[in-house]
Amino acid sequence: MTLPPPEPPGGPQPPTPIDPLPPPAPAPSPVPDPADPIAPPPSGPQPV
Repeated sequence: MTLPPPEPPGGPQPPTPIDPLPPPAPAPSPVPDPADPIAPPPSGPQPV
């Protein structure tokens, strides 16, 4: 029966990624939709 390889000091280390993923691309800014209820109301007197 062969013994398992000794663990490195400090406990088992996570495997190093061979090909790390590139940083995610910045999300494009959403285009303001005039019909979007979240958009601020237009300036000027508001109907009651």
